[in-house]
Amino acid sequence: MFDARCTRNSCRKACWQTFPQVETATLKKSPDAADVATHRPRATYHIRMNRPDSSGGCAARGRPRGFDAHTSLLQAIEVFRSQGYEATSLDDLTRELGINRSSFYTCFGSKHALLLAAIDAYCTRSLMRFDTILKSARKPARRIDALLEAIVEPDAGRSGCFLHNCIGELAPTDAEVDARAVRHVAAIRKRLRTTLNEAGVASPGRVADALLAAALGALSMRKAGASPRAIRTVLRTCTDTLLG
Repeated sequence: MFDARCTRNSCRKACWQTFPQVETATLKKSPDAADVATHRPRATYHIRMNRPDSSGGCAARGRPRGFDAHTSLLQAIEVFRSQGYEATSLDDLTRELGINRSSFYTCFGSKHALLLAAIDAYCTRSLMRFDTILKSARKPARRIDALLEAIVEPDAGRSGCFLHNCIGELAPTDAEVDARAVRHVAAIRKRLRTTLNEAGVASPGRVADALLAAALGALSMRKAGASPRAIRTVLRTCTDTLLG
């Protein structure tokens, strides 16, 4: 077991601001070549995020004074989104985040731990955005259209959706990523089903499943280079067919 702690107050503060609800997180390290070759079990890390005290303190060595862990998560999301998890090296991450390896391990623990934290942040932000969208439109049908648009983001280019990319690359073999993906999709399905039920749609659960399938398919179209217009046409055809 490896116990990584944020020993300096400034780094502990940055980590706590990013993970305020987490006292202790159990994280799994991705196996390296030696692990695979010797069939060693995957190592487990216990990373404890402690609340910062108020005694002040200087910035950790090698880490800029303006370092913000939340901003670093957003930067990591873009790196993983554009390059994929396996293709992203630790050097890629430290360069983009503007920190050295020591500071990276102190604040995030491991590349895999950073990925999981990035997924959690991405899902939380996405659901908050979806809830805002669902509250902004009065008619249920309009809310569904707006929600599908927000999920797929047809104008966002071929880099793909961060979570959708993680599902395709990692979910079949990474139980922690898979659990997060399942939970997020279920949360979206619940919102769709509730809105469909408010609209008086028959079999709202089945229709929600169909709309989710359409959205995931549209995300694949986006990554394959389909035009925004073509993607929106597919979404509109699905909603017109399913909602009448």
